[in-house]
Amino acid sequence: MTPSSSLPAAPAWAELTRTPTALFLDVDGTLLEFESHPELVRASEGLLTLLTSVSTALGGAVALISGRPLEDIDRVFHPWRPYAAGGHGTEVRGSTGTRLHHPDAEQLESVRRTLEEALASLPDAWMEDKGYGFALHYRNAPQHEAAVVALARRTAEASHGMLEVQPGVLVQELRPAAFDKGLALDELMAQPPFAGRRPVVVGDDRTDEFAFAAAHRHGGLSVLVGPRSDTVAKYRISDPEAVRGWLTQIPEEVPP
Repeated sequence: MTPSSSLPAAPAWAELTRTPTALFLDVDGTLLEFESHPELVRASEGLLTLLTSVSTALGGAVALISGRPLEDIDRVFHPWRPYAAGGHGTEVRGSTGTRLHHPDAEQLESVRRTLEEALASLPDAWMEDKGYGFALHYRNAPQHEAAVVALARRTAEASHGMLEVQPGVLVQELRPAAFDKGLALDELMAQPPFAGRRPVVVGDDRTDEFAFAAAHRHGGLSVLVGPRSDTVAKYRISDPEAVRGWLTQIPEEVPP
């Protein structure tokens, strides 16, 4: 992996769109800044206008790839309803329909109870139930990082292959082991309007590394957002504000 400090800046869209391009965007920490609670995140009217224009310019080949469930992606970006992969690829909505994951409800309920009991002893750390997995947040309690990391690891081991740990920014996610953002990108790239285009993936954390690698397999590009150093990404953008500024080039540079 290449240290992010040595990565070049993301190319200008005048260069990128010399060939048909598909755009895959993470949400939290990439398009939008983090908030103290995921429910506080909401796309502004200006961002929705921009994303609609970007999608039109790229022939509809724009998708969001997020750890959020599809239902929550739609809440954040209402009324825009884009192609999307939710839950780190557990759910995928493309032009051919929506593919959902149906987990073992009894096993998940057992995991949920175990996590709730354990988190009761870690004030200000909390669990987000995603329906097919769990996110253990400690943004408001960074002193509990070691305990939360250990709890996530123990839980994944006890799930007998159902769940695996996906570290994030002040969060440990327990997601279905059979899915990731790279597989979601592969799934969408097999469908119109993405098929035959060069994917450009933009993301900020380790969950996006799967999508970066998948983009490379499809002959595309990867853009890391922020200062993280362990990455396979080829380019870098400093923060979500800079990402939004970079996206404004698309309606201006892509020929009609």
